[in-house]
Amino acid sequence: DHRNKMNQHHSHSHSHDDNEEHFHLDNTDIEERSEEEIEQLHFQKIIKAFQLYLPFTLEWIEMRRKQMLSLSSDHMKRIGGIKDLLNHYKLLVKSTHINASFLNLFLLPYGHIFHAENEIGNNNKNNNDNDENNNNFEKEGSNNNNDEEDKNNNKKISSLAFTIKNNNSQTLRKVLPMSSPDPTVVSLLDMDKVRTTIRQFVRDWAIEGKPERDRCYLPILDVLENKYPNLEERKDIRVLTPGAGLCRLTWEIAHLGFTSQGNEFSYFMLIPSNFILNQVSEVNQFKLHPYITNASNVVNKTDQLKEILVPDVLPSDLPPNTDFSMAAGDFLEIYQTKDSWDCIVTCFFLDTAHNIIEYIERIAHLLKKDGVWINNGPLLYHWSDMEGEQSIELSFDQIRSVILSYGFIIEEEREIISYYTSSSFSMMKTEYNCKFFVAIKN
Repeated sequence: DHRNKMNQHHSHSHSHDDNEEHFHLDNTDIEERSEEEIEQLHFQKIIKAFQLYLPFTLEWIEMRRKQMLSLSSDHMKRIGGIKDLLNHYKLLVKSTHINASFLNLFLLPYGHIFHAENEIGNNNKNNNDNDENNNNFEKEGSNNNNDEEDKNNNKKISSLAFTIKNNNSQTLRKVLPMSSPDPTVVSLLDMDKVRTTIRQFVRDWAIEGKPERDRCYLPILDVLENKYPNLEERKDIRVLTPGAGLCRLTWEIAHLGFTSQGNEFSYFMLIPSNFILNQVSEVNQFKLHPYITNASNVVNKTDQLKEILVPDVLPSDLPPNTDFSMAAGDFLEIYQTKDSWDCIVTCFFLDTAHNIIEYIERIAHLLKKDGVWINNGPLLYHWSDMEGEQSIELSFDQIRSVILSYGFIIEEEREIISYYTSSSFSMMKTEYNCKFFVAIKN
């Protein structure tokens, strides 16, 4: 059995200085709750952010549709006419339902933590207007044609919802705060993370993501294969990948025969990765439309409707007796055993630190003597300019000095041009000049 082992060690704390009335999951004073209760509320908030994807995106589509319908009849004719325009937005709505059905599959195991009497969008007109389409979520989102199973899933999904605390005259974008330190409040930043999760599936589990994976992952995998050429001995080589995201790199390392463990902090990544690693039965089982809300830098309007299939490989297709696992939690909190790993791989991870020196110090602590550290990524510090958050932002030459000070010998160092969840047909791409290095613990 190659299904991943989800070890729950998620125990970070949250601040509670936002007193506004937004999408609170519970009215109990947060200050009176234990850390464990706060964590549970945070988890529920992430589930609810996934649920909000449907009304949130339908609202976005409707807003743009109304703007386009405000065109004069002359201008409307010049872009193909109203019939063509309305058909495009109808297809965007259909694609949104397909995405929502896929996201809902992640949520099925967590239905027990919600009250069945709370229904999705109880007071939200967008949801009520689309009940007929909602009934077809599973059938449209999956290539699986088990209609009876689809109906049962829809019944389960209905119990996962909550009451939206707004009135029909307000949009979700007006009700949701831009961000919030309160673990019970769904924010616009959370909704952006949901959309990012969908695009992450392209990067990690679709054939369209292969060019990105080849730039980011292949150099790492090549080093591992060259360092450990004996296939029989690889099962005894323990490789850790913190910041594993949706786990494709961790899976690729396991596929090469290594003992491979991924570590991830974000529930936005943990919930879908648990699904994709454990609940998939065939290649290209699910449909996704990742670019629905990409309205800028679009060459052809049909690009917004682009369909991708996931996964491009079967996650259970691993060598016999492979040790492949996933640990959920903060890297610094859960990995503390000295000399416990043969290799640590950091890909687009180092810049997620509050204090990058702590990451380097911990990697040196965890690696065995002659252990290998492979890194590939930029320095886009995630906590930069965030009020109340520590962010130690070093240049790479400073980082290099810190690495050497902890007794590492840098064997290889070069730059690799990479992208991250970019669209191959967009008029704009963000290019990262990543630092790739291989360091040996002396």
